Amino acid sequence: KVLFDGQDVFSMDQSALRQARFKMQMVFQDPYSSLNPRMTVRQMFNEVLSVHKLCPPKEREAEALRILDLVGLDKNALDRYPSQFSGGQRQRISIARALIMRPEMLIADEPVSALDVSIQAQVINLLIELKNTLNLTMLFISHDLRVIRYISDRVVVMYLGAIMEMGETEELFDHPRHPYTDILMKAAPAVDPDSHGREYAIQGETPSPLNLPSGCRFHPRCPYAKDICQKAQPELKDIGGGR
Repeated sequence: KVLFDGQDVFSMDQSALRQARFKMQMVFQDPYSSLNPRMTVRQMFNEVLSVHKLCPPKEREAEALRILDLVGLDKNALDRYPSQFSGGQRQRISIARALIMRPEMLIADEPVSALDVSIQAQVINLLIELKNTLNLTMLFISHDLRVIRYISDRVVVMYLGAIMEMGETEELFDHPRHPYTDILMKAAPAVDPDSHGREYAIQGETPSPLNLPSGCRFHPRCPYAKDICQKAQPELKDIGGGR
């Protein structure tokens, strides 16, 4: 189930789903393929505003300028095509296109992984600023532990589609409870000139999602696996501050 405001998104009819989409928007991983190369920024915004009847035609330019200013771009961006922007600027436009709907929740799927490291921090700080300014709920999906720790309030650690552990960010990073989380933290590259390698590494290969292991999905690669791990899927139990 995917529940949003208590309603299952998968059971909604088209009309209800269209209404729900006003409240949730998405920023995709690749800013080079998620924007229409044949449309200017003005045309992209106008399409969203007109299809969803968000404001009268005479107010569309003012709304477009408002949202551009929110993501740190000026009016010169309006009549340019995606190919005329850098990767970081394109991602800002993608964020603006999502926010022009005034959503309650923003889903950000690896939004900085396709960007240069020098640009990543700018986009991450922008997302944090927008989250606080607009009171946004953000579902931030990433494999980069540094980014996760910096941007998140709560973290869900997943492996092969199953939740391994969840909790408040600092508590989870400082005191990981599940073996997968623990090894993941220890295997992360350290910013240390004296370090000559990783102390820990997860053994073996990730199983195919088409042929999932029985019991705990991590047990074939877990150094602490017991017989019960092959049979029973661990329950998400409340451990005080997390599960």
